[in-house]
Amino acid sequence: MGFASGRWCDLKAEAQREPIRNPAQIAPHRTKARSLAPPPSLRGERSGECARRTKAAARGGEMLKFLSKVVVEYNPLDPRKAAAVELLAQCNGRKAKDSNPACSVELRRLPSAPAAAAGNPGSLPTPRVLVTYLNGAEDAIVAADGATAQGIRDQILARGRLIETEQMFRDGGEKWPVVIPEEELGMSYPGIKPKKAEEKPQA
Repeated sequence: MGFASGRWCDLKAEAQREPIRNPAQIAPHRTKARSLAPPPSLRGERSGECARRTKAAARGGEMLKFLSKVVVEYNPLDPRKAAAVELLAQCNGRKAKDSNPACSVELRRLPSAPAAAAGNPGSLPTPRVLVTYLNGAEDAIVAADGATAQGIRDQILARGRLIETEQMFRDGGEKWPVVIPEEELGMSYPGIKPKKAEEKPQA
């Protein structure tokens, strides 16, 4: 009993002589890492924003593969430029550039009218997106009056896919546009049975 009591007294005295260390001095890098970590709510917002930008870049790459030239024109003072600015950012993305390096993307800043200084957006030139397709066809899309970058992109994709389909038919020696006889439009479609259903023996 006396040995245990003496040992406890020695440990107590040693603890009193040992200076108390600051936890920040023991592991300063851990304290710093915890202070820089964003809260869970911000982490969720950042991951969602990153996913949105990745999808937008992928859609921009799909659009550029049909085009040889893109010209986005707007006035920097025009409040209606949001759709044009977003579409320009998608066209300049890395994935979009890699999808069609030969496609040129150009920004054309439109001049300001004297009345623009008074805050009259109607006096400014209308923001537009001018595109040239691979077959040389040109199209001018108004990027104002409620237009969105997604709407402009979908319009370009629809026209590009139509041109691609036309080229496939012409390369195959088929006539374009495809004319379907009126009597065939009213014919019933028999349908196609799945192969597994055909091979399955009847009970």
